Amino acid sequence: MTDSKERDRKKRKKKFKRKLRNKALAVLGPLWIKFWIGSVRYRVHTPINVHPFHDNETPQIYAFWHQRMLAFVLSHRKSGVRILISSHGDGEMIAQTVDKLGLQSVRGSTTRGGVQALKELLKDLGSGKDYAFTPDGPRGPKHVFQKGAIYFASKSGLPIVCASVSYDRFWELRTWDNFIIPKFRAKGVVNIHPPVYVPPNLSDDELESWRQKLENDLNQVTQEADENFAELYEKAKPWKFFHPKRGPFQPTRVVEPESDEVSKE
Repeated sequence: MTDSKERDRKKRKKKFKRKLRNKALAVLGPLWIKFWIGSVRYRVHTPINVHPFHDNETPQIYAFWHQRMLAFVLSHRKSGVRILISSHGDGEMIAQTVDKLGLQSVRGSTTRGGVQALKELLKDLGSGKDYAFTPDGPRGPKHVFQKGAIYFASKSGLPIVCASVSYDRFWELRTWDNFIIPKFRAKGVVNIHPPVYVPPNLSDDELESWRQKLENDLNQVTQEADENFAELYEKAKPWKFFHPKRGPFQPTRVVEPESDEVSKE
C-alpha cells in the first residue's frame, strides 16, 4: 500500500470516528447536561432581566468564556437563542448538542467562516431572540476577547451582557481553556454585569479599544464570581432555569447598577 493510500485510509477512519462520536454525544450530551448540570444549585447576581422569553424587550448579546458555558446552555434551553459555534470539526459536536437542547447554532468563528456567520446573525435580527458568543473560542487564547461579538454589537445596535459562573466544587479539565465541569449537586453563582452598548462605525483603533474594555469586563465579572463566591451566593436567591411555559420571569435577586442609567457609550 502506497503512503498516499495509507494517509487517505487513516483520514477516512478518523473522519468516521469523529462523525460517530458527534452523533453519540448529540444524543447523550443533552441528557447528561439536563441531569448533571441540572443538579447544580444555582443562584444569580444580576441587574437585568435575563429571561430569554421576554416580550417587548431589546434582545441581548450574552458573552461568557468558553470555559464556563455549560450553565448558559442549560438555562436557555428551548429558547432559540442564537449561539455562534466553531466551524471546526469539534464544533459539530457542540452544535448538535445545543440544537438538541433547543438553542440554534450558527457555524463560524473568528478564524473559520466568521464573516459569513456574522452575516447570518445580522440577517436574523428581526427574530427577537437573544444571541450568545464565547469570545475566546473555539481554541483560544484563553480569556482573550476576540472581535466578532463587538463587531456584531456595533452593527446590530444590541447591548453586550458579560456573564460568568463559579462553583464551590468542580473539575478543571486539561484543555486549552481549562474547561470547568461542576461536581454533582455543587453550588453555583451566576454573576452578570449591566448591558453595554457599542457605538456604530468603529475604526480599527476604536474596535481594539472596545475589545480591551470588554475583555476586562468579562475577566472582572469572572473574578468577582470566583473571589466573592460565598458572599454572592449568600446574597442571591435560587436561579430557576427558564422554560417558555413558565410565563413572565424576573430576576430572583436584583442588584442595582451604580448609575441610574444603563451604560451606553
